[in-house]
Amino acid sequence: MGHLRPPHRQPRPCRGDPFRLRLRLRLRDPRGV
Repeated sequence: MGHLRPPHRQPRPCRGDPFRLRLRLRLRDPRGV
């Protein structure tokens, strides 16, 4: 986990859906989030 951005920069809740966030991060960065 190296993509830790402030809450005011992310319009979506960071701890709302960790599973969905992980899937989105994987689709965005398939390097190995």
